[in-house]
Amino acid sequence: MNPISLLKTIETMSHEEVFNYAFYHLNGTQIRNIINYYDNEFSTFLQYDENLQSLNDNIKDKMQIFRDRLY
Repeated sequence: MNPISLLKTIETMSHEEVFNYAFYHLNGTQIRNIINYYDNEFSTFLQYDENLQSLNDNIKDKMQIFRDRLY
């Protein structure tokens, strides 16, 4: 799954589902790729597409689950 599709999927998931996904279905490399994409690429999209701002607001705290999983 490409990162933008994954981020949109994460947006529809509950925090518990995100936790389970991060801890039981992904390895460290996959999680790093998601975080890197979110931090580097996704923020660029936000500059050009206001529709993605609401998506960002919905997943910002869910991304912390992925960060916690790595560290």
